[in-house]
Amino acid sequence: MIVRRKRWCAGVACACTAFLGGSTLLADATITRDDRFLETSASVTDFGGTVDGPFTSLTPMDVSGFAGAFNQSIGYDLLSPAAAAEADSLADQVSTLDGTTTFSSITATGNANVDGNTEFDAISSQAFAESNFEFDFEILVAHDFTLTGALNTRSSGTTVRAKLFTVGGGTEYYSLTAEGTIDGMGTLPAGEYTLQLLARSNRAVADGTIYNSDASYDNVVLTLVAIPEPATLALLGLGGLVMVRSRRS
Repeated sequence: MIVRRKRWCAGVACACTAFLGGSTLLADATITRDDRFLETSASVTDFGGTVDGPFTSLTPMDVSGFAGAFNQSIGYDLLSPAAAAEADSLADQVSTLDGTTTFSSITATGNANVDGNTEFDAISSQAFAESNFEFDFEILVAHDFTLTGALNTRSSGTTVRAKLFTVGGGTEYYSLTAEGTIDGMGTLPAGEYTLQLLARSNRAVADGTIYNSDASYDNVVLTLVAIPEPATLALLGLGGLVMVRSRRS
């Protein structure tokens, strides 16, 4: 009887180990689309002519590849031919997806800043900057999530956004589109989701104006924790019972 009991215990213990080892209980989310990017442009005009900073875009694929770390900045600092107008644009982002296509936690910070001036009427200055952190991910079991951080803006001509929603926009689980603290939490059923963080600044003047516009998402952290499925919990309980019976025998 003792031999049978030990074999039974060993068999159930092996089953528990195999089940949990192959289970999605501890599985990370899988990234299915990486669409992070930076974009900037600028232009100045006065009675001496026009200077354009061409539209420029930068993605992680330009730097470190799909789902890799992204720590870059791009921008322009333009002066018109007669030095009567100036335009500066800057976009930056520091984000990581751990260099792999799976994750359980991510962090991102991005800024979009434009500034400039025009000394006279009919002299123009335009600047645009955008920092976008966006990707899709899939989870095979339900996960609890927390989303923390902050959105900041200064002056007009800015857009900020923090959203977590099902791919295609069917259901929103968190949305903030104005300056404030990001404080999302809840449960995501198994499925595909999009996380989007956006900071955009866009100003154009032609009337002797000085401008400075700033937008940012700061230290945004998304964390996912898998919720054990009922079958997994039951087997975990059975494993605990096996350990108790083994000790008693």
